[in-house]
Amino acid sequence: MSLVDQVASGIRQAIESGWYKPGEILPTRMEFADALGVSERIPREAVARLAAEGIVYTRRCLGCVVADKGERHWLGRVLFVDSDDYLSYYYTALFSSFQRTLSGAGYLVSRVTCPVGKGGAAVERLNEAMGQHFDLVVLPFHDKAIVAAVERSGSRYLIATKAGFSRPGCVECFEVDCRQALSDLLDHCEKAGVRTIEQVGVKGENEFLDLRQHAVYRKMSVTNWGISRQPGKHGVDGGTYGAMLAFAERLKFGKDKLPDLFFFRDDFLARGAIVALLEAQVKVPEDVRIVTLSNRGNSPVFPKSLARIEVDPILNGRVLAEHALTHLAPSARHRTESVGYRYIRGKTFAM
Repeated sequence: MSLVDQVASGIRQAIESGWYKPGEILPTRMEFADALGVSERIPREAVARLAAEGIVYTRRCLGCVVADKGERHWLGRVLFVDSDDYLSYYYTALFSSFQRTLSGAGYLVSRVTCPVGKGGAAVERLNEAMGQHFDLVVLPFHDKAIVAAVERSGSRYLIATKAGFSRPGCVECFEVDCRQALSDLLDHCEKAGVRTIEQVGVKGENEFLDLRQHAVYRKMSVTNWGISRQPGKHGVDGGTYGAMLAFAERLKFGKDKLPDLFFFRDDFLARGAIVALLEAQVKVPEDVRIVTLSNRGNSPVFPKSLARIEVDPILNGRVLAEHALTHLAPSARHRTESVGYRYIRGKTFAM
């Protein structure tokens, strides 16, 4: 459970136990931060989450006020389930957008984050949460253990995974499609005369962005390079430092063995690799071309515009919520536009 989850849970329990009463003003974010020994961001995000649930509200010149239980009546409850293996910018932004859209439509959104070990996701927290009633469970990715736990509860669920997924209780399969973007990238490669592509990812991860299956009938070679996360580094830092060290070691032997193009299936790997490439005075795109996966608004920094496969987590969260609303309120009309990745040409891949 993240620090934001822990702080939100603690304040929620204090309100439910009567420690903070309806109409009472909560301590300021700075007071919470000082008392808990955390940055101000943690209580700010925790209180924002409680406000989205209707537990507290903000009043100008007063601060954050505990709401009366009768002040807001929710139309239903939705559970969003993810894992700590996916605590990235993409899933954080996706959930915020998803929650904001559904809360605005009158639905209370709760979140459960399942820890992941070598054996897959641990579902104890999810099993505990499933003891409550939810009108819909939303799974932003496919994990066998999580799906099985939701199905055992008998709850209806919506899942973001490949088309064709069909299971008991699954009301809809929602796919964020990358096929057109990958095809556009390979078309660009053919026109530019690219013959060798090396796609770089974290070992065992990001298999969904695989150029090899799309390049079968094209005159180019696509190979895979799996980079290990740097031990001792937490979260995305592990990938960034792992890529920086792996590229630095490889570049000790010169530039002669570089492919025509590197395709990074993880933007944090790209950040580490770019540092090593610049340090080794490798010119981009003269010596090697670069294309990376990228979240809109959170791309790696480079002096030239990056060629990228881009995804928009804010848009995807809103559209995911709209798909959920078609099952929560089927009599109402909701937009259910399709979303996906798009290929954007940049100066790191010049013709």
